[in-house]
Amino acid sequence: MLIVFDGIDGAGKSTHLKLISIWLKEKRYSFISRREPGGTYIAEQMRKILINSKQDDLMQLMLVSLARLSNTQSLENHEGLILFDRFSDSTYAYQKNIDKEVIDYMVNLTSKIKADFTFLFLNQYRQNVKNHLDEFSDTHYEQIKNTYIERSKIEPEKYCIVQDDTKENQLEFIKNKIKQLINDNSKLINIK
Repeated sequence: MLIVFDGIDGAGKSTHLKLISIWLKEKRYSFISRREPGGTYIAEQMRKILINSKQDDLMQLMLVSLARLSNTQSLENHEGLILFDRFSDSTYAYQKNIDKEVIDYMVNLTSKIKADFTFLFLNQYRQNVKNHLDEFSDTHYEQIKNTYIERSKIEPEKYCIVQDDTKENQLEFIKNKIKQLINDNSKLINIK
């Protein structure tokens, strides 16, 4: 089962993924956690290129897609729980200057596994601009946010927009949803 933490930069997705990882370890669940881009040797190399040099939109799409292919190929036979910090929805949200058909093709070509559930973090953006990939105008961030919302409407049962609340309340909400997802998936067995 692939659970994705996705959304706007600085909205809490990476923080919550780390907190959920700690909680799952405490509960003795076996899981794999990855970030995108990153997670495998090849994907980490693509991440370094993306962060350390500027590219046009098409080059960014190609690098992110190569990183995703490396990640998903390494996990396509994994039957347990997988957590991702970003996944294909980010490609649609951030590569806005590329035709949707091109993005569809690249996502379908490189995503050897599909997300089963996605937590979307869409509030409190722009708190921590870390590199040139995170530098956008407020208008562009609204477009990114709207793309995530539109993507969530395609299969609403597979998405949950995490409401703007305290970190503790958000974390408790996410834990409860993950408990439900795990209980609904008999392959995911607690190793206690």
